Amino acid sequence: MTRRFKLGVPLIVSALVCACTSASRRDVDPAAPQEQTFSSIPPFKTIEPLKYRAERSVTYTDNQGTSTITRTSIARDGDLRREDFEIKSSKIATIQNGGTRVLLVPDERIYADVNLPSDVAALADLLDSGSSPELLLHEQTPVRSSYERLGTEEVDGRTTTKYRVVVNNLGGASVSKLETLIWIDEALGMPIRSESKSDGQQSIMNLTNISLTVDGSLFQIPEGYKKVATTEITQRLGRQ
Repeated sequence: MTRRFKLGVPLIVSALVCACTSASRRDVDPAAPQEQTFSSIPPFKTIEPLKYRAERSVTYTDNQGTSTITRTSIARDGDLRREDFEIKSSKIATIQNGGTRVLLVPDERIYADVNLPSDVAALADLLDSGSSPELLLHEQTPVRSSYERLGTEEVDGRTTTKYRVVVNNLGGASVSKLETLIWIDEALGMPIRSESKSDGQQSIMNLTNISLTVDGSLFQIPEGYKKVATTEITQRLGRQ
């Protein structure tokens, strides 16, 4: 469960959307009654904005109390999408334009097209993307989910609606439960914070530095970059 929990976060968040600092929170109106609504289907709709920038941080704490933090910069403009993150000690970026993808390593000023099935497989193996949120929620074992609306809260100055999502994995001899608190930004229509707990592990996701303006140069390959094979990049990163 440990590896799947860690790699699958933001697990429910990413599945619902299709998708650095801890968020400060306070109730918009603490005196107002909290509306509690239970449902077996999501009582909300989420959609990723067509144009925005943000930074996503995920803090994972294992059942020994050891924490690790991963950070990803996200930019989207319609079919164009860029994500900057770090693998081991190397900063990398992926740029997507519809069905095409480019992988960049800024520190080495190299890039590769990731379009052939073999290239996609090599990158997926490097990123461990086989344990995606969608697979975690819908793979071989049946799950049962429940949703509870907890009310309205303010997160970093943004109005959100807070929900509790409980996913019960019904496979095997025992039932495992994953509980997630999720804050959905009403203006953006997407989650900006989540807290997931299961079997003594915890993962906290925050979406910060949100902007609805995007510089188009982010989706272009910078001048002076050398084109190489995808396998050259994945082999370099894999050896670190």
